[in-house]
Amino acid sequence: VLVGQVAFAGSARNLSGNKTSSLRTTHDISRQRSINFLRDYMCNLLEDSFFTDSIREEQLQAYIEILADNEIRSIQPQTPFLKRGEKSDFACMLISGSASVWIEENGSLKQVTVAGAGDLIGDIGVLEVKPRNANVRSENYVHALQIPATLFREVAVLFEIYNPNGGGVLQRIWQNRPIIQASAIFGQNVPFRFQNKVAQYATKVSLDQGQCFFPDNDGTKSIYLGKSPEHFSLRFNDHEVSDIIEPIFGENNLLTHGVIEYQVVANRKTTVLKVELGSNLDWIMDVPLFKLRLTELASRRKIELERTVRPR
Repeated sequence: VLVGQVAFAGSARNLSGNKTSSLRTTHDISRQRSINFLRDYMCNLLEDSFFTDSIREEQLQAYIEILADNEIRSIQPQTPFLKRGEKSDFACMLISGSASVWIEENGSLKQVTVAGAGDLIGDIGVLEVKPRNANVRSENYVHALQIPATLFREVAVLFEIYNPNGGGVLQRIWQNRPIIQASAIFGQNVPFRFQNKVAQYATKVSLDQGQCFFPDNDGTKSIYLGKSPEHFSLRFNDHEVSDIIEPIFGENNLLTHGVIEYQVVANRKTTVLKVELGSNLDWIMDVPLFKLRLTELASRRKIELERTVRPR
């Protein structure tokens, strides 16, 4: 939000003394931001395959304007505005400000992500017609567009980003996101939109107990995210590493330094997410936080593996 955009007292817009005009201007700016954010959101989910038909694109734009023409709520800092267990009457598109998302784990609250302007939250409960599964708290001043549940569900089904019978792109994101949020690379303090984008293009790979793979030599530039360190062990130079630092593998594929190849073994039946660096995820290494965390992981893993083969 630009400086003075929502500050009526002393702003250039109320020099005329017409407060109604200022309110209308602010509303128009917020509505246009809502339209822009909603269009970005829909385009990302439609994966560019939708816009081959100009008539359908015009239809999408019309529905986006309908979605944007709803109540915009102003929320004070440090205010819980979505609560776990509440009825999902609406979804929220953040227009400005940021919010933190918390889940209950082992009797306490755990922060899983941060949502910012352009992020949509509360969509799971709205589309699945279920109570909210997380708590959301404003971190600063937040403006949020509240989209009624029935309207959002109608649009999501119409444009096939949600399939009531399963298999929609939103369902794929929801299924993959918990593993991503639990990872040390894409979890803590990573914006919601980045987590969703990784989840959208990640592929689930099922592993049987004892099954192994070489993450640094599978023909692709990919990293693999596991559910828990206990589910895996590593083999390096005929030595086994059972106490691994993170269930994240293939980090060398995305870095330029020398590769230390190792083998990953599944200790039990489990699932990993394969995140392949390709046309849809080539931005990952352009995010400083991801590059730093992958570099740190590669350095720690090198020490971990070399310590295993060091004579005692």
